[in-house]
Amino acid sequence: IPNPVRITDPNITQYQSIAIDSDDNLLIAGYDIQGTAIIDTFGTSRSVTAPSLLRSLTGPKTGLFPGRDVFFSQIATSIALDPRTDELFVYNTTADATQTQVSIFAAKANGNVRPIRTI
Repeated sequence: IPNPVRITDPNITQYQSIAIDSDDNLLIAGYDIQGTAIIDTFGTSRSVTAPSLLRSLTGPKTGLFPGRDVFFSQIATSIALDPRTDELFVYNTTADATQTQVSIFAAKANGNVRPIRTI
């Protein structure tokens, strides 16, 4: 790798999933120390040595299920991007794994926003 970069996300204590968007930005999904679901996007173009936080998708309007505590071993959160529709898909379960959903957001969704739709 010609330009390796180490990325740490101070917002996330429990990492769950990563994805790369069409602009070569890195999306990291996980949970903060209180169990709030977060999807952070870092600008990771091939020439960047210190990636900056571009967007943070989090908050009650997102409808993403929270974690229970710092050790979220039963939680599953995965992310994927569809470059054709320019959408972000978030697979998410409750801490007790009794509910599952897929929330679809605009690929560049930011802040405390509602999903476009939820399956």
